[in-house]
Amino acid sequence: MEQLKEILSKEFGIVNPEIKVLVGEVNRNFLVTSDMDRYILKESPDHEDVLNYSGDEMALLRDLSAKLPGYFQRPIQGKSGDYIIRDLARGKIYRLLE
Repeated sequence: MEQLKEILSKEFGIVNPEIKVLVGEVNRNFLVTSDMDRYILKESPDHEDVLNYSGDEMALLRDLSAKLPGYFQRPIQGKSGDYIIRDLARGKIYRLLE
């Protein structure tokens, strides 16, 4: 969990969150609770096909959450401005949803 806390702090500015494992079919999913909000952190292997799918997923959720607020999870940008955070050292990609 320390690696996830490091990603959340460094990339999203979320410090000292509570993290709980959620059931996921393909990805590892986590409920992240901070002082301000609750999020879903999605962790996937850093493979080209997963990266492409995740990019499409984030674009679709951005559009749907903008058009129908409250009905769809809203992707959160990292400090870099990207919606997908790549951790090349660990071979993982991360997405944060509100």
